[in-house]
Amino acid sequence: MKIFISISLVIVLLNLTACSSQLTSKNANNKSIPTITDIDLQYASQKARQKNKNLMIVYQNDNCSSCKQWLANLIDKQQTDKILQHFEIKSVSLQKGIDVICPSGIELDNEEFFEAKGIEGDLSIVFHNDIGEVIFTYNEQPNNAELKKLLHYIKLKKYQEDIEYDDWHYQQS
Repeated sequence: MKIFISISLVIVLLNLTACSSQLTSKNANNKSIPTITDIDLQYASQKARQKNKNLMIVYQNDNCSSCKQWLANLIDKQQTDKILQHFEIKSVSLQKGIDVICPSGIELDNEEFFEAKGIEGDLSIVFHNDIGEVIFTYNEQPNNAELKKLLHYIKLKKYQEDIEYDDWHYQQS
């Protein structure tokens, strides 16, 4: 009987470990990006702002191996600590979706939110201001140089100066 209970306990612990590992994207250094299924954008953005950070949400296709690799690389680079100093990063599965409470109080399901905010493709990166409004959507997998410029643009709040990212990016090149 003790053996049966011990084996059952081990199986339960293994299942719990497997479930928890599915909820975050982790790398070998044990850094992780939490995967979320619902969010109050205003609350999450204000919490990020309290830490002097911007909210960055990565929407990814679970069936896209290059998306998974990109996200794993994001948390595995030397620049990760620098990124995490300025950005609160969350991940959303495009297959599982997300229920969103917008800053206006309107609740949207994932399809409504994706359409309203221009989220498309296998990987999208969405940045929010301190009240939860979408300030920028990037619908590609940026290489390291592009990601660095994109993060710099958001960190410098160039969007507040009505400078379009493409124009600013061109000036920087």
